Formats: sequence, structure tokens, C-alpha cells
Amino acid sequence: MITLTDIEKIMPSLKENWINPGPNGRLRWNDRDTWQSVFLKRETMRSMLEIINGLENVSDMTVVDAGCEAGLFSVILSQKFKKVIAIDMDETSIINAKKTLKIFDSFGFDISNIEVIHAHFNEQRTLLEYDAILMVDGFGTGPVIPFFKRNKDILSKVKMFIRTDREDFQISLEEQEEYIKELRKKYKEFNFNLTEYKTMKHCRRADAFVGRKNETNI
Repeated sequence: MITLTDIEKIMPSLKENWINPGPNGRLRWNDRDTWQSVFLKRETMRSMLEIINGLENVSDMTVVDAGCEAGLFSVILSQKFKKVIAIDMDETSIINAKKTLKIFDSFGFDISNIEVIHAHFNEQRTLLEYDAILMVDGFGTGPVIPFFKRNKDILSKVKMFIRTDREDFQISLEEQEEYIKELRKKYKEFNFNLTEYKTMKHCRRADAFVGRKNETNI
């Protein structure tokens, strides 16, 4: 398992080796700052780390890290899942993901179960074999609930769906409860149970969450 302490220790080496740095030493991808280079500052990322490390009964699953960027979540997933497919359409991201793997390997982590693919996930989604999928907000998938309607093929295929959602406004606790209720309902439509979620303090809403199918629903 890769902990927050591990990432704090390794992050300086990652930033030193990742290519194409932007202002303030932050990596840039298609003219946007990467969220992975500011991992330690973002509650979204820390919430997802907690959720991944808390997953059970996934050691026989293959997971796709769709839009893996610099591969940080790929290595975190690799400590829990049987195999990780790290895929990204951006060449710089793939170069950096491979650097990330080498650095974590040098720190003693076994990352031999990660396959890195330079391609757009949407072009490979029906060709790859996988049981679970991770999509973090950097993938550009948009709000989660509309996402369900556009990606029925993915959701019918996988046993587990791990995602973040992000909206830049505050909501009340009552509105958050309604949001979670709607999220559970949407997951149910695709035979998923909303099994874990973390909320962000600054906007008090579900931010990182997991949907998992029961064995009877697979």
C-alpha cells in the first residue's frame, strides 16, 4: 500500500524528473497545470488515495486508469489490484508515467503489474479487458450523473467504477444529502451499489466515490 507519507517522500523526485514543467515548477499538460503535481495540496487526491487503499477483494481484478497522466494513481492502484492498465493520449503524460514507475521502483515498490499504453481510452475501451475503471477529474469526463448516460457500454462491462466529481460551488448539508441520494439512484440503474465516498470540506459534497456490483448483478 502506498501512503500519503510515501508520496510526501517521493514527490520531490517526481517533480525533479517529470518533463515539461510550467510556472512555479508545476508540470503542464496541454496548457493546464497537472493535478498530480499538486497532489499533496488537493483534498480530491487525498480522498481518492484513502478510498483506493481501503478497497477490499480487488486483488484478482484488472483496473484501467483512464487518463493516467503522470501515472501517480496507477502506482497506487498497483498495490491493490492484480493488473493496472495506465492509458493516456498525451505523449508527455506517457513519458512522465514511465518515469513515475521507475522512481517508485527505485524506492522499493513492486510496479511490475502496470502496463502503460499511449492511446485515447475512448478508442480502446471496447478492446481492452478489464474489471474496474478509475476516472479522476483530470480526465475531463464532466459531472458524474450526465456521464452515466453517455457511457453505458463501460458501466455494463465493469464490476467497479471509481470516480471523482468536482463542482466549484458550495452546497448545504441538505443539498449534499440530495446529491448522494441521486448518485445512489443513478448507480442503481446500472446495478451498482455506492459503497464508499468521501466529501470535500470546502463544498461539503461527495467528491471521491466507488460503485460496485454485487456478484448477483455481474
